[in-house]
Amino acid sequence: MVCGSGRWGRRDDITTKAREAATISEAALLYLLFGVPAVIGCFIVWLFARRRMRLTVSDGLLLIAPCACWFALTMIYDNGKTMSNLAELFYLGCLVPVLFACRAIFSIRYPASPTRIPQIMLLVSCLAAIASAAFFPALPE
Repeated sequence: MVCGSGRWGRRDDITTKAREAATISEAALLYLLFGVPAVIGCFIVWLFARRRMRLTVSDGLLLIAPCACWFALTMIYDNGKTMSNLAELFYLGCLVPVLFACRAIFSIRYPASPTRIPQIMLLVSCLAAIASAAFFPALPE
């Protein structure tokens, strides 16, 4: 089949789809910088506190939302940041288990409001992502 005819459409459509696929794969690789420390740390905290706390949807979002906030703000506001600033994602991924540990401690200590505490920790993690994307200076390579 010739490019420019048939089901694939024009050549511009093919390059646009290739660029979109490259952007998605780059986003997946960037998520690994955030996800690996976040998942490992949260799993270790969960092993210690699994009998005394229940996981909620907010706990699952804690592993996705901060990275999505940081990625969206970085895409919108470039501010001349370089590849050196990717360390922000790693630091953010290391912050998430600390917040999850605080959530576990508060949930065990104050079991009266089990849904508010994970939501507050999710809000804090997203605010930390916004602050790191907005206020962290551009680092030289």
